Amino acid sequence: MTNFHSLGYFIPEIVLFLTALALLIISVVNQLSLRLEKFAVGASLCLALLALGLIRPTVSHGIFSNLLVWDAYGQFIKICSIIITIFIFIIYLHEQNHTTVTELCFVFLILVVAIFIAVSANHLLVLFLAIQIINIAGFLLAHFPDSSRKNDAVGWHDLIFSLTAGLVMLMGITIIYGTTGTFFIAETGRILRTGADLNISLIIGFVMVMFGFIHTISGVFRLHWTVKINRNLPVCSRLLLTTLPQFAEIAALIRLLNSGFGAISDPQPIFLAVGLSAGMTVIYPIFWDVKEHKSIDPVNVASLSQTGFSLLALCTLTLSGYVAAVFYQIAFIGCLIALATGELLTIQGEKRPGQIVILASLIGVPLTAGFSAKFIVFSNLVRPHAGYYFLIGTGLISYVLMFIGYGRVIRQCTVESDRSVLTPLKGERLIFSIRVLILLSLICGGIFWTPLTDYIRAVMIFGVP
Repeated sequence: MTNFHSLGYFIPEIVLFLTALALLIISVVNQLSLRLEKFAVGASLCLALLALGLIRPTVSHGIFSNLLVWDAYGQFIKICSIIITIFIFIIYLHEQNHTTVTELCFVFLILVVAIFIAVSANHLLVLFLAIQIINIAGFLLAHFPDSSRKNDAVGWHDLIFSLTAGLVMLMGITIIYGTTGTFFIAETGRILRTGADLNISLIIGFVMVMFGFIHTISGVFRLHWTVKINRNLPVCSRLLLTTLPQFAEIAALIRLLNSGFGAISDPQPIFLAVGLSAGMTVIYPIFWDVKEHKSIDPVNVASLSQTGFSLLALCTLTLSGYVAAVFYQIAFIGCLIALATGELLTIQGEKRPGQIVILASLIGVPLTAGFSAKFIVFSNLVRPHAGYYFLIGTGLISYVLMFIGYGRVIRQCTVESDRSVLTPLKGERLIFSIRVLILLSLICGGIFWTPLTDYIRAVMIFGVP
């Protein structure tokens, strides 16, 4: 396929990038009105979603000289990412006390473009660049004028560590290239399938690449800085940092494992690398939060520990494990968005019952989507192998710690009274409607989850150009 024909599969990214670039250029020449900027971003997101829905990937394609892959899996992840982004943007439009729009909108759109590229990347360097853009976008989100100045020093520390993690990841990519002679993920997979076991160089290279992934997915190496940043961020910015990057990198890691490293004859080194990362991600953040005894932190560290359950599912290196990881991320992100809408509602009678249902789903109480997601993850880990028994044990320990941590928040919602006076939001009923929609989805997902998991399994078609 020529590069010209490839543009047809890249329309969503082009629309979002051109909108971001136009907003940035016009804002330098002439300040746009607030309403026009909101309309431009909203229209570009809707157009991207429409373009994704109209393209039918009956056949997988390698585009731009096979640097990117267009397939059913990538399309599904992109559609989910756009829907999540639209929800977050609606929350931003109705959030109070934001003093900047252009800068946030630019980073907002660039972040989505980088996520799309990471999800479709078939080239290790393209994947590396996309992840670095995601990390830099996160740093910028923490330093807008409507963010607290307390984030300055912490944010710079986090950026330096991000650059270090990126350097480690780049070194791992060069080691993989030196061993296989290619940067292409699919080509690496073909080489590993025809060869014997992984040699020590490839093992070291993959572990270094995993370090770059885990840095963003779990934040376990920078937990203290991450929690401090999230405490002072507006709701919209915090949602962006705790949902989209993790979702995109879990999806990109699934492609890397399936097309590149997942079909080797001896998967033990890959299992150990992913398993150790999953164990640290699941246990350490919640243990740290319980030790701190602060009721605000369970929400802030949720994405750091909960995402570890998706990593636990990836340890199986099977299609059912990949389905469990994606399903868990969808259920978890729905919880975070619904939880954020509760922070914006001013009517306590509408707020507290929903918060309790959401926290119950985060814990994994039966009849919620959180329970079904954890059940699917654990059911995939039931295998006659000592390593899987260890992973099940760490997951159960995290489950107990989550129950303790989130239990404090539930007690706060039911016992303590909120004496703060909030100004009613413009469009609060729209936020409430989104909240109700997600709450119903969480309940339905806890009872009838097989239709969604079956659909995710059906779209797990990975293009290998």
